[in-house]
Amino acid sequence: LARYFELWGQDRWQVAYANLFNSGGLYIFFCIAAGLVLAIALDQGVRGRSVLQTIFLYPIALSFIVTGLSWRWLLNPTTGLQAYVRSLGFESFSFGWLTDPDMAIFTLVIAGVWHSAGLMMVIIFAGLQSIDAEIWRAGRVDGIPRFHMYRGVVLPMLAPVFVTCLVLLAMNVVRSYDLVVAMTGGGPG
Repeated sequence: LARYFELWGQDRWQVAYANLFNSGGLYIFFCIAAGLVLAIALDQGVRGRSVLQTIFLYPIALSFIVTGLSWRWLLNPTTGLQAYVRSLGFESFSFGWLTDPDMAIFTLVIAGVWHSAGLMMVIIFAGLQSIDAEIWRAGRVDGIPRFHMYRGVVLPMLAPVFVTCLVLLAMNVVRSYDLVVAMTGGGPG
């Protein structure tokens, strides 16, 4: 127990613990939000549904290491997005989020959301497909707008689906070490 008290007394541990909850909370929120928006779009019968499903599911087939290395390359100031925009003639363009200690955590969240939003889309879409068609018909008969049907009827019915998403994403937050090391080498500075 003395070692745990010593650990909790260290400033670096406090920062690491706060970063875990801050990035984890953002990651979970944006993954579920993006997955919900994509699932609703698929549920509405958007064109090219199978192609979109493939595109959004592809990142989940990659490991966090591959995801992190891909995003590190994309966000590298000398070879990635910044270098590309500067080559177009915008010499003053600066995008060094990976090297900025205040912004690096957000790049981790963006990469994590890109990695996991597709899985959340599939899980939520499966939940939406399980909603009885009679509920939709009753809403149409009562003249309830589609947005209100989702907000007031359908989404509350999907509570177990959202709990499943929350648990899966929380497990990813705990094992996000791979992504952090691949993108930042442990953190800027």
